Amino acid sequence: MKKRASPPPALPSREVLLDWFAQRPHHSLPLHSILKQHRVAVSQRRAFRGLLDQLAQEGALIRRRGLHFQHAKPPSADSPTPRAVARGPLMIGRLWRHAEGFGFVASLPDGDQRTSKVDVFIGRSEMANALHGDLVEVSVNRTGAPPGGRGRTGGRGGRGRSGRGPSGRIVRIVERASARIIGRYQPDSRGGRLIPLDERVAPPLPVRSAPASIAAGSLVAGELSSAGDMAVRVVRDFGPGDTPKWDTDLVIEEFGLPVAFSAEAEREAAKFPATVSVEPGGRRRDLRARATVTIDGETARDFDDAISVERTAQGYRLWVHVADVGHYVPWDSALDQSARQRGTSVYFPDRAVPMLPERLSNDLCSLNPHVDRLTMTAEMELDRHGAVVNYDLYESVIRSDARLTYTGVAAALEGGAIDEPYRSLRPLLELAAEIADRLRQRRMARGSLDFDLPEPEIVLDLQGRPTDILKEARTVAHRLIEECMLAANETVAQYLTQKQAPLLYRIHEPPDPEKLGAFNFFAKGFGHPLPKGGLTGDSPAPLQTMLESLEGRPEQRLLNHLLLRSMKRARYGPEPLGHFGLASPCYTHFTSPIRRYPDLIVHRILKEVLAHDALPQARQKALAGLLPGLGLHASERERISMEAEWEVVKVKKARFMLERVGQTYRGHITGVSRHGVFVELEEMFVEGFVPLRALPRDQYRFDESRHALIGSHSHRYQLADPLTIVVEGVDLDRRRVNFILA
Repeated sequence: MKKRASPPPALPSREVLLDWFAQRPHHSLPLHSILKQHRVAVSQRRAFRGLLDQLAQEGALIRRRGLHFQHAKPPSADSPTPRAVARGPLMIGRLWRHAEGFGFVASLPDGDQRTSKVDVFIGRSEMANALHGDLVEVSVNRTGAPPGGRGRTGGRGGRGRSGRGPSGRIVRIVERASARIIGRYQPDSRGGRLIPLDERVAPPLPVRSAPASIAAGSLVAGELSSAGDMAVRVVRDFGPGDTPKWDTDLVIEEFGLPVAFSAEAEREAAKFPATVSVEPGGRRRDLRARATVTIDGETARDFDDAISVERTAQGYRLWVHVADVGHYVPWDSALDQSARQRGTSVYFPDRAVPMLPERLSNDLCSLNPHVDRLTMTAEMELDRHGAVVNYDLYESVIRSDARLTYTGVAAALEGGAIDEPYRSLRPLLELAAEIADRLRQRRMARGSLDFDLPEPEIVLDLQGRPTDILKEARTVAHRLIEECMLAANETVAQYLTQKQAPLLYRIHEPPDPEKLGAFNFFAKGFGHPLPKGGLTGDSPAPLQTMLESLEGRPEQRLLNHLLLRSMKRARYGPEPLGHFGLASPCYTHFTSPIRRYPDLIVHRILKEVLAHDALPQARQKALAGLLPGLGLHASERERISMEAEWEVVKVKKARFMLERVGQTYRGHITGVSRHGVFVELEEMFVEGFVPLRALPRDQYRFDESRHALIGSHSHRYQLADPLTIVVEGVDLDRRRVNFILA
């Protein structure tokens, strides 16, 4: 007689699970270990993971990188790492640590804070083992600057310590920025020390364990122990680490970027058929006969969006087709969990760390030419002036006619010699450019900002060595796609808001008046003050008027940068607070679901609303509880990915300058501190530092309000001043280029 299989044991209750975590307050435990400890059956793993996620969203648990979970309540006073006693109001924020040991904590943009949203100074003795970038809880205990406090200064996006503002102490580390620290291994009598490459991250840390073969001076990745004693164990040895092939790997380790996907996620991606099949008569509209193109960069491999256009008697019709990633990645699947953890794809000069496995990102979801692809379409009817007078949103299937590049489209629109398929598609592209021009005129008329900030493009050889640094041109083709995507994003946001559906908005709040005033004070010195009256309400129109006055001026790039630094960082959140930079009262991200998790969330919500017209109250409540945490997490992942991308660019720039030591260049001052000036070279987007010792001998005073070093004699150095410099040397470990005056 066949033995009947016994049912799996019941999942632990919330109370049992929290009690289990409370007994391990210092341990950040991986998901697979928690599953094993509680003997969770394979069939129950998704439900169990959902319970962990729910507890993390409620704040009872902390969810860390790499699917680790930890008890959120502070340990007791007799535990190895007790929580410090709070002396004043509490706030949670991100720590900016200075190399000299002190730091500042900036409050979160949408946290429930009980203090004013300004930076709180943290003295050396009040750091509580926190590292640069950690999310920390701070007790704000007094106002005014502590003796000898020095902070961020100069025209590099920082704020100096001016003697005002609160100070405090860190009482709890809520979440580590990264469990990995990159540094040089230095042996000593106790086993060795790890000297972080970035001196802001931490002081030298004791090494608890390391491979026996490790050599002095090796570049290593160290992992913090869970005991709270700031010791590390070496988990990867890069050897000397002086070859270009390690540049990106080091940054990936430093920022803890997840590269490999779980076996379950890979299995889910592999199970889909190689071709798309669409059942006739369904609600998915068949647009395969309509002329459709994608336009992306030359090196792009994942194509999120495509466009179609048509002239009408009243004006135009614009279709924006976006990959239907939600069809393949449902809520809480293994693919969804990995995408949520990553938050975004990360793009480096030599590779990408995708949000989704390549089976989806480069194949099934990517709108590759001449193959059927599932999409979500925003079909917009525009009048002759570019105003959207009607729209329709729906699921669709398309077949792209061509994979076009920005360079090729720009050549076609500017009348250059072109080949197929650009020649036959030129009428479509000219009409699309006409539509984009109408859209842009309307956007600029309402006061939208348009920064002219070309980015550097790093050219690498096969070994990863940089051979050139080019100015990435912003062509008419970039603007064409940009305007079409902005229109689709706004349309989707307006539709879902009208339907009263919970939504993850793209929020950009107006700048802080104090920061804007500081910028205006500096811009006046160049003869470009803000128009009288400054900002009127939440409209950025006066700022755009000033930007237009800079066109073609030598100080244009600098003032564009400084104004951008005066702006608040855009973020994701469930509140319809508008997008200041775009002068849009209602905006979301919809057009890049292959590489941005918030877009995927918006797709899912849109599909639900289209299917049911109005979401059930229970579903609205569930989404409303989920979106705040997802928005905060997505904003953090975006920040981390941008910093990681910039660090690789920095090291490639530094490596490029290695072969140019001793050469002379012209540049302009882009930042000033009490220790010297930063100079960006005119010929390339490379910035280096001229230390105080390299300036003419003088008694220099740092004037923070004027962004200037002023000598007691005739020497004066301030933002935008031209300088001729000599490349003195390069510090690859710290990704720095050092200059001296010619």
